[in-house]
Amino acid sequence: MGPGERITIEPGSLADASRPEVLSLEELAGATAPAADPDRYFLPKEKHTADWLRDIGGHTIRSIDRIADSKAPDSVLHDGSCWRTAEIKTLRSDKAAAIIQNLRRTRKQARTIILDGEPVGLSREEAVDGLRDAVRNYGRDLDHIVIRLGDGAALVWLP
Repeated sequence: MGPGERITIEPGSLADASRPEVLSLEELAGATAPAADPDRYFLPKEKHTADWLRDIGGHTIRSIDRIADSKAPDSVLHDGSCWRTAEIKTLRSDKAAAIIQNLRRTRKQARTIILDGEPVGLSREEAVDGLRDAVRNYGRDLDHIVIRLGDGAALVWLP
């Protein structure tokens, strides 16, 4: 698998699962950073990941203010066709379990998740293992997952 190559993993379906409600773009409009200062509300580690997204895909990404609602995502991302809410997480472990845990928690914040495994040297094997298990359990709640590997390559999942 080459850098940025997409992998397909069929999402599982849980009979009694309901999709978590996430805040809409309209609800976040007043908290979104202006185009002139898109990184205004990012933490340094989030800005690091946002810069990487801009570099690899020319994505437009803006930070979102930390509003009282803890379920608010930290960014909005333009993927070339539309704006979508996105949550950036920097992994603290290079194990598949870290991917599963982060996707389980963040699916309540946004349907697009960016996991940055570069700081912990995340391997492709661990990323694929974690992604496969997480999508099996939580894939129906997500629209897009990007995982940055330790070598700077990316894995992308789309349903």
